[in-house]
Amino acid sequence: MENNNSQMTKGQERRLARKKEAARAKRAAVTSSVLGSCIAVLLIAAILFGIGYGIYDNYKTRKAEEERLARLIPVVTEYSKGLNDDGTIAGIDPDDYVSLGFDPSEAIKIPYSEIEYTDDDVKDEIDDLLLEHEDENGKIPEFDDAFVKDILKEDMTADEYRAKIKSDREQTNKETWLNNYISNNYDAQDKPEEYAYTYAGILKAIDEKQLEYSNQLYVAYTGSIIYDDVYDMREMNEDQYEEYVLNEATKGAILMLVYQKLYKEMGITYSQEEYKDYLAENQISNIYDFGEGYIMMNFKRELVNKALLEKAVIDKNS
Repeated sequence: MENNNSQMTKGQERRLARKKEAARAKRAAVTSSVLGSCIAVLLIAAILFGIGYGIYDNYKTRKAEEERLARLIPVVTEYSKGLNDDGTIAGIDPDDYVSLGFDPSEAIKIPYSEIEYTDDDVKDEIDDLLLEHEDENGKIPEFDDAFVKDILKEDMTADEYRAKIKSDREQTNKETWLNNYISNNYDAQDKPEEYAYTYAGILKAIDEKQLEYSNQLYVAYTGSIIYDDVYDMREMNEDQYEEYVLNEATKGAILMLVYQKLYKEMGITYSQEEYKDYLAENQISNIYDFGEGYIMMNFKRELVNKALLEKAVIDKNS
């Protein structure tokens, strides 16, 4: 067969070459367009995947934080929440939860050896007091009548001041001993779990107040805070703190029931004058800061302690 190209003129050959070049360019353009579309689709898919994964990752983080917060006991700033106005835990009869390990109608014997503030204890306290008044030359003053009247501004002799220290410290020791005695002489048949959970939130609020006060005090003296948060203050991590505060609240709620039972069984009453004196002594000018129930709970607890101490017997032989 005869080759047609050999019969083409120069012009025909150029036209044929241009057609072939145009065909190659068209194929290349189509291929480039297809590849470009594929790459664009892949890029969009990658971007969408990245956005979707980021949204999912943020969702997981947010969900984990929500679950963590849901596990935490909420802070309760309403101190009287869960209490009646008379200071009793709402909806609970103490007789169903606790029984006393002693008879409150009988005088409690307090061993003197466990509350004694010895002469050596008094001397050590006075020595510390004198060191506080050391002058700039390093001279320590003498503890005498003049020191008591001029420096301490007390209208009594040095011997009377020594006796006062001993009496005051032994009274404080008696109160501490009695609190420990009550705390260790009852049986709990059940736990007021709902109120204990509420009270745990109240203890958290009290801790936050303590944190704020401590940091303000430290900033005033040093210019910086002392604690980062309540976990730092309590030297615990989050889980340890949650467990600690709930345990403390449970013990505290049970002890409230013990005092409610004591108040009832001892037939204690009080006058409005005694209540006003209590508010004044504790510098409570507005009962709404704490709520009447919370204040009354603490007031009745003090009345129980006072009544038990008044008839307690100091056993000098033990």
